[in-house]
Amino acid sequence: MNNATVVLERLLQSLPPSERVPLVLGIDESLVPLSLIDDPAWVAEQIRLRGERWKTDDRRVLVTLWWYSASSWTIGPTLTSLVMGSDLLSAEVPDLDLHWLPDSRVTGATSRRVLHGDDRLALAGESLRSLYSHVLPILAEYGQMRERPLWAIAADAIANRLLWLGRALSSDLEDVKRVALLLDPLTEQIGGPLPLTRYTRTGDFEAMHTHRCSCCLLFLTRQGGKCASCPRGGDLRVTAQCS
Repeated sequence: MNNATVVLERLLQSLPPSERVPLVLGIDESLVPLSLIDDPAWVAEQIRLRGERWKTDDRRVLVTLWWYSASSWTIGPTLTSLVMGSDLLSAEVPDLDLHWLPDSRVTGATSRRVLHGDDRLALAGESLRSLYSHVLPILAEYGQMRERPLWAIAADAIANRLLWLGRALSSDLEDVKRVALLLDPLTEQIGGPLPLTRYTRTGDFEAMHTHRCSCCLLFLTRQGGKCASCPRGGDLRVTAQCS
């Protein structure tokens, strides 16, 4: 049993059973190394499968939808270990296995390496920056699009995941707030071009939402419309959800 496996087991023991799903391989899921992102044929197949799901062949839309999902799960081990104060799990591409379904959906991730150092926030930022700097140019090139919209999706995913973790670990509003307050310093550690996402509140802290700066482009598919939290759709916001 390696160190990362030990860290993961400790994290799972501390999480409520209902909140362990993104860190545990599910039925019909396979562990697929994220390093396959360097294989153009693998990327093309993921996007083809996503096209079957959403009935479109628009590469920009399909790459965006794939990353909108994957961005939430690839950061799970690192953010969970950061928030819970355990040894920090890596988010770097060679260290991550995706929880992959045959239709190209990603439902979670497993990290195979523990990061070592005194400044855990800086370590997390460096690891996440490595992830984004590796993956996003590849996706942007395949989707024939700019990288910045993909960075924006990454920013919203971090904000949503921190909120999710805060609520998973405690029903105390101040505890949730302490987790959410990691957003700004972590974003600063990652650095540009990651934009700074903000939280908005309606009433008490329980009604805290991610003020999204990204769009999943789902409305450009046959099945999709604009979601309530879409930055293209006005001021209506929904509670941050895992995607």
